[in-house]
Amino acid sequence: MRIEVHDRKIRCDGQPLGLQHDNKVETVAFVLPQTMGGTDLSQGVAYLTFCRADGKKGVVPLDKALEGDRMVLSWQVGRQMTEAPGLLQVQLKISGLEDVLWHSEIAGFAVGKSISEDSGQSILPLEPEACLPITVAERRLQIPSAYRRIAAQNDQNSQQVPLRLPRYFSGRDLSEYDIFLKTVSSGGRDDVALIPTRVDATQIECLWTLGPPQTSYAGSLSLQLRITGEGFRWESEAASVEIIPSLDGEPAVPGTPSYLDGMLEKTQQAAGEAKRWAAASATAAQKGPVIGEDGCWHLWDAQTASYQSTGRRAEADLRLCTFSIKEETGELQIEFPEGKGRTE
Repeated sequence: MRIEVHDRKIRCDGQPLGLQHDNKVETVAFVLPQTMGGTDLSQGVAYLTFCRADGKKGVVPLDKALEGDRMVLSWQVGRQMTEAPGLLQVQLKISGLEDVLWHSEIAGFAVGKSISEDSGQSILPLEPEACLPITVAERRLQIPSAYRRIAAQNDQNSQQVPLRLPRYFSGRDLSEYDIFLKTVSSGGRDDVALIPTRVDATQIECLWTLGPPQTSYAGSLSLQLRITGEGFRWESEAASVEIIPSLDGEPAVPGTPSYLDGMLEKTQQAAGEAKRWAAASATAAQKGPVIGEDGCWHLWDAQTASYQSTGRRAEADLRLCTFSIKEETGELQIEFPEGKGRTE
């Protein structure tokens, strides 16, 4: 089904959209101009918000493609939209990382009634809809309803959740920045480093693999996206999903250190190294050049903690030389007037 969008109006006029409980039977392609009001809409993340006849609301990410100067937004109609017969209200939105770039007027589709068969199952089977991405737009994590109860306690590699966000923000290419998912459960905080699995001209997609410690504790799991780089830091608003309790009860603690623990260990190692070289530099600065038994100038070597010969005879006028401390190693350096330096 292909539907034109003009002046924010979706031209569907109550068009039928399948029957109750249909799942991915119908695919709708919304066609609209790529540029509106001087704004290139292809740079944003596209999604559809909906309200069913029973009042339940939600959000569905849309795939986008360009056809010349037109943009096509593809919507595969899933069961979460056809669960209730009657009027299904929808609205298209295209957003950047912080702001709405464009949105349509609200339109309506008709979902026909179907005779449901009681299968005796109290829980619906996992649907392909669960592969929908969490989109990052308007500073919010737009979480599809399939992820509201995202995993059971102690699940390990149970599923991979895509996260989709705009590639460009304020002239920055976010694919060159570090992307993290901050997570907080009743057991504390642990961050996940996200590696982009797909980068196209306008969007970045990362995968979050579910497992401990994020699934170690039943209850609410708070989420917040952070993007950092040189002179730049951005965070989304916090959102939450639910970890379903397990009969095992005891939380599984991962054997490998968490991201934060690993970063803390590296930071402590770097701090210790910096202190060591700082002490070596201070010592080298206090110990000036001396004349050795070979009649040459000797400089202090921080690594061997001793004076080493430069091989230069002491006739050189050190008042014309330049001395410096190499910060990385704590070595004293001397530059002779003729331009030939020697480092010890």
